[in-house]
Amino acid sequence: MKILTLTFCLIIFGVMIAEAQRTKKPKPKVVSSMSVQKPKVEVENWQEFDSKTLKLKLSFPKTPDSSERKMREYEFEINSTTVQTDINDIFYLLEVREYPKNTLPKRDDLGEHYAVWMKKYILRGSKILDENPIDFGKTKGVEFIYQDSPQEVNIHRVFVVGQKLFQLMVHLKIRKPDNYSQTIEKNREKIDKFFDSLQLYE
Repeated sequence: MKILTLTFCLIIFGVMIAEAQRTKKPKPKVVSSMSVQKPKVEVENWQEFDSKTLKLKLSFPKTPDSSERKMREYEFEINSTTVQTDINDIFYLLEVREYPKNTLPKRDDLGEHYAVWMKKYILRGSKILDENPIDFGKTKGVEFIYQDSPQEVNIHRVFVVGQKLFQLMVHLKIRKPDNYSQTIEKNREKIDKFFDSLQLYE
């Protein structure tokens, strides 16, 4: 039974990875060196995004954009919802993938399994700076800190609750003379405010 469950997990997450590879990571806007100006600072207005459909609450520094799409994984139809916004060179993103009832096995460590696949396939071209386990209630997940270029850094969390895969990400631009760790520390309060605000309800 354990072998069947593990095989099923590998199949599901293999398909998850294939779909994740189709999702492009956010790319910084290219600005001509002839027209470089000091970026305007927007006033942050933290507000709660409350989705009765997803049954969750999450705070964003300004009104986020939300989009939905349906995906096919083998015989399963998956609902994917993305909620995102950017302000003052910081990009905030939540993605929730909803699987049909009883598709995923009832385990608290599926987020860790997904993270293994993510590290092997999605992040294989990225520079992984740090990797740490996270807990969301009883659920186990993983937080990655990585770079796709020296001018940016991503903090990316993944975990699974029930039949839903959650991905939260904060993408920051690095301004000289700061390095990636200094950039994160300067924005630590905002990063924590975003991640820690996630609430799930019935």
